Amino acid sequence: MKLLLTVLFLLLFNSEKASAEWARGVGEYAYGPDTAENIACQNAEKRAIRNAIQAVAGERIKDEDLLICQEQHDTANCKLNKMTLSITDGVVRGIKEKTRQIFIDKDGLKRCTIPLYADIIVALGEPDPSFDLAISLNQRTFREGDALTISVDVTKPMFINVLQWLPYEEKRPQVSRLFPNDFDPEKRFENQGQIPTAGRNYTLQVQFPKSLKKNISYADEYLIVVGTRKPMLFKKRLSLLEFNERLVEIPRSERRHIKKAYNIMRGP
Repeated sequence: MKLLLTVLFLLLFNSEKASAEWARGVGEYAYGPDTAENIACQNAEKRAIRNAIQAVAGERIKDEDLLICQEQHDTANCKLNKMTLSITDGVVRGIKEKTRQIFIDKDGLKRCTIPLYADIIVALGEPDPSFDLAISLNQRTFREGDALTISVDVTKPMFINVLQWLPYEEKRPQVSRLFPNDFDPEKRFENQGQIPTAGRNYTLQVQFPKSLKKNISYADEYLIVVGTRKPMLFKKRLSLLEFNERLVEIPRSERRHIKKAYNIMRGP
């Protein structure tokens, strides 16, 4: 999905450097004959890296349930799609002593186990519980062409950045800044507000990911909302790694970030 919006500007955020340390992580992935060993071990490595980050930075898990419906003529088929959003405060900048171990369990399933050490960059400080924000969307499931409105509620005044993460994109940066933008400049949220701001002559319009095959009719996507005590802007486009690296540069007491999942249905 792409939201129709053109944004410019770059402002560097000055902060203390984040700290770093090596941490051990172990990941395991069970697989059958239909899954290639390399794919299984890639999944095991991702779990090992996640465990290493969690050991250093801590982790908060948020589950969201979306009821996904596909309409055909006068009937609708629905299924529950449970998404787990992992929010961490660490970034991996190096890996060492990684090994691969393949086992076969008593049920005949193969298991790939990856132990490793990861160099984790961690943001300084601890979060301020009184510096928090919440967001809601005008819908949870969108059809292609629908307008997206984001409601923001903050506990203390803060500057807001809204970014969109497109997990299906492989040939270009997956993270795009939606707000602030040319039509809706940077501002300080005092309590509650909406994006787009009332009176601004633009909309955020949902589009189905062009990179997905035509037989796929729906997709899960994410917004990342960052609130900071000081004004800042992320780049217009950046990779997920670049975004995480910029995020850990900001002390945790100086910002709050959340992810919000939504679903988009392919248009007729």
